Amino acid sequence: MGNAHIMTTLSDSILGLSLPTRDRKTLSLVHHHKDAMRQWVQSLPIMNAAESGKQLYQTITELSTLDIDEDLRFELLEIIQPTIHSLINTLEKHYQNQSLVLPKYGRRVYALTWALRKTLALNYKVVAIESLHKLQKKTGFLSWGRKNLLNLAASAIYRALTELRQLLLDSFRQYEDLPTGIWADIHKLSRVAQAQDLWDLELKVSATETSTIRQSYLRAVLLAASQPNKLRPVEITLIEKHSQQWQSLVSLSTDIQGSLLVCNLDDNPPLYHHRAITAYDSWYIQVSALVTDLEKQAQADSPVLPLSLLLHLIRVWRQPLQRDFERTACHKHILLCLGLSSAHYYAGGQTEFKTLVRGEEKKDEIEQPKFLFGLDDGEILEEQPDAWQICYGAVSAIDEEPEDTPMPEVPKMTYMPYRATAINRCPAGYGLLWPDQVPDLLRVGEIIGMSEQRGQGWGIGILHWLKQTAQQQVELGVELLAAQPKPCGVCLMKNGHVASEYMRGFLIPEMRILERPASIIVPNAGLVSGSTIGVSLNGQQVQMQLTHLLLATQSIYQFEFAIINTELPPVDDGLGNLDEVDVDDLWAKL
Repeated sequence: MGNAHIMTTLSDSILGLSLPTRDRKTLSLVHHHKDAMRQWVQSLPIMNAAESGKQLYQTITELSTLDIDEDLRFELLEIIQPTIHSLINTLEKHYQNQSLVLPKYGRRVYALTWALRKTLALNYKVVAIESLHKLQKKTGFLSWGRKNLLNLAASAIYRALTELRQLLLDSFRQYEDLPTGIWADIHKLSRVAQAQDLWDLELKVSATETSTIRQSYLRAVLLAASQPNKLRPVEITLIEKHSQQWQSLVSLSTDIQGSLLVCNLDDNPPLYHHRAITAYDSWYIQVSALVTDLEKQAQADSPVLPLSLLLHLIRVWRQPLQRDFERTACHKHILLCLGLSSAHYYAGGQTEFKTLVRGEEKKDEIEQPKFLFGLDDGEILEEQPDAWQICYGAVSAIDEEPEDTPMPEVPKMTYMPYRATAINRCPAGYGLLWPDQVPDLLRVGEIIGMSEQRGQGWGIGILHWLKQTAQQQVELGVELLAAQPKPCGVCLMKNGHVASEYMRGFLIPEMRILERPASIIVPNAGLVSGSTIGVSLNGQQVQMQLTHLLLATQSIYQFEFAIINTELPPVDDGLGNLDEVDVDDLWAKL
């Protein structure tokens, strides 16, 4: 990469990195000598994480404004940094793998760890810029101390980028917007390193590992460019982990040809070309070699990463994605149910799974607890309340059953619906605002059942993306899969015999206007292209082969299929071998 044009703006880049005023003479809790810092760190009350965190934060905040030489500041940071990382690792359990909207204590812990990392990054940034300022004052290539200053600046920039990347990771896993300035620091520190030929300097980052500033920058780029708001936290963590290997397959240059992403000297993440304004100093990211490698992994029998994650990354990195439809603002209440089981229940007319699959008559269900439906003790619940009654309590009274009526069978499970507000919509789906406490099943890639109006049935969609606002409200995007899905039972077939328990699934009718073929949605439970399955609905069984994989998430797969035979014996009687039929015949029968 040519860097002459960057060299001319090096001083401006350094000045553009905001730094605190360094006018403090002493630290409050410890003397700013290496031995004193070591003793103080060892004396911290590690068993009291809150107190340790408070003291560490106070000390590194003061250290960022302490008037000392850059090499001493770096040495003090190297002493205190491992303890900060150890504390953060201890505290992470309070906000990782927790509910999407954290409780008050979890928010406080998250804020503390964020502040520790951000202030640690600030300190390393101070070291880097002080070193480079001093370097600019030296003349001559062989000036004494030049190499030490370059190594010090490189190490400090690398450590600052590492802390900033961890801040990205935490924000992405919480589906939160980044605070102002994070990407500006990442871009500018990297430009400074490239301009000073520190870009590819091998730096020791552990006892057995080396890395470079280029690699650290590209890891941050890959993490942000993976569209993490469309992934689950565990998937985002996997991307950060594997980005160390992937970055070697990514090229960065000033040549726009063949590039996917644009990186500018501003406070924005890497952007697709159609969303960015390029400039003379833009950097361009090409990922075609990485996509080819991921495609090979996706074809492997046992890929290292989940297939759903590989397919997502291939999709977002193969070519720029553009919105098919414009959103229209709206304000409309919608009923939702979360998860495959719940969506199956409501789309099937609140029918028990076994009943729907075998075609048995529905049995009377016992009256459910009135508090579930917002009823007073004096009100009586309908025999089969629908989801709108559950959410709004709009239930009319009915006559009580005679005393000699046989006791109905108790239902095994009640799936509770939720109310949400649609804030925008398009033909492909909705943008929703979740008003209440967020349930665990509200997660990216989950099936969602949707009902816009009582009596019009349930459609299904996929939770496509999540976002947590500054007011700790949750916005979500739902991609519509089918307005009228057909819930069914699905089992694996081997040698003409049932080889698994029945699982819930959905038959999706062909949508000829959108040129979408008929498909089937099944759980993410080991079924692959080429698998033979039995599909049962109302006692009728159809045998089909899964063909092209259309959609994969951590919860479900969506396949095209080919009919093998139909009009088979009832579910309990095994399978026969009849002539092949076409898809239209199947829909007519079902």
